[in-house]
Parts: sequence; C-alpha cells; structure tokens
Amino acid sequence: MRVILQILALIGLSIVAILFLAAARTFTSKHADVATSTASTDVISTSTNAADLIHVTFPQAGAAITSPLKVTGEARGNWYFEASFPVTVVDWDGKIIGQGPVQAKGDWMTTDFVPFEGTVNFTKPKCAVGTDYCKHGSVIFKKDNPSDMRQFDASIEIPVIFQ
Repeated sequence: MRVILQILALIGLSIVAILFLAAARTFTSKHADVATSTASTDVISTSTNAADLIHVTFPQAGAAITSPLKVTGEARGNWYFEASFPVTVVDWDGKIIGQGPVQAKGDWMTTDFVPFEGTVNFTKPKCAVGTDYCKHGSVIFKKDNPSDMRQFDASIEIPVIFQ
C-alpha cells in the first residue's frame, strides 16, 4: 500500500511540474514580443487602422526628447473629443512619467485630418551608473473615447530616447 501511495504522489508531482512548465512557456512567449517591440524604433499601434487616423509629426520614432515635450501632427476629427485627446509619456518599463491633453488647431467636428499640438511635461528617468536602458521610453497618443467602449479604443506608441 505504501508503495502505491508513493507512486501516486510521484505521478501527481509530475503532472504539477508539467503544468507549471507549460504555463511558464506560455507566459514567456506572450511577453517576449512586448520586450522586443518596445526596444525597437518601430511605431506600435493598438488598432489596425490607427495609421489612417493619426499622423505624428513630432516626435518621430527614435527621436531624442526633453521635457517639456512639444508634440505636433494631425488626426482625424473622430480621434478627438471636445477638441482634445490624451498623450502619455512612459519610461522603458511602461511607468507613466508624464501626461497631458493635446488640442486641435481647427474645427475638429469633421472626418478630415485636423492639426494638433500640445506640450507634455515629464520627469526624465534616472539611470544607474553604467546602464542606458532607462534612456528608452515611448510617447503614446490615445484616441479620446468617452464612451469607454473598448471597440472604439485606438492608440499609437512612438518609441523615443530621453536626452
């Protein structure tokens, strides 16, 4: 009887170990894409059509930025709500280090592109001696969505370097 209990315990531990390894592999593969994409200079979009809705003039991908950051570009009228939308500056780890509204510079009640500009103050991340990973971050332009209906969410993320 004792031998049977030991065999059952070993089988149970083996099943738990297999499930743990499978979960760890799934977690690693899901987060590997995020780690590689944020280190690049590619613009990241959360919507397949965000490029048709907003064009950012500054900052461009890989630009060196300082605070206060002046952002410019144009967005279609439905990107705005009450002539503004939020812009967020995040560090390499996704921590918000600055945010503020951007204002339309024209009639935003249209489906055409409307110029925008705004200024966002942020706190430059501090780097440990001998490291430079903290010089990387992103500026996120988010479509203003007062409905809170996720199907209308969209954003574009521009990777930048803190100067």
